Amino acid sequence: MEKSQSSQWSLSRFHFADIEDWYCVFSSPEHIAHVIGHSFAKVSRSDSYSSAFKVIRYRAEKTPIFFNNEQRCSYNCDFKMFELKKALYQCRNASPGPYSIAYHMINHLNEDFLFNILQLFNHIWKERIYPTK
Repeated sequence: MEKSQSSQWSLSRFHFADIEDWYCVFSSPEHIAHVIGHSFAKVSRSDSYSSAFKVIRYRAEKTPIFFNNEQRCSYNCDFKMFELKKALYQCRNASPGPYSIAYHMINHLNEDFLFNILQLFNHIWKERIYPTK
């Protein structure tokens, strides 16, 4: 299978502006990526959050998630049509995936076909048997 033009890019084709971090200047794409990653990690540390948020997060993280129980937890329920439509609405027209299905093809499916896709997703979710590809 021939690769599309959009999948054949590398960092060397792009010019990155230099990044200054205190007294150092980073020019290589690898160093720039490291500095950006380090900055994101620093921002997402616990001491960056308010006390109120930390309390909510701590409470939520202590709540166990049980995928194999019979309770009607929101994460154990079927996906709804409005959720599928919302997800499709939020998608952008990008390169087709491995099966060459373009977004505009999915976006123009009729209600019956969308319902069938939704049923398939719900079946996969309930049975917990995920496709390998």
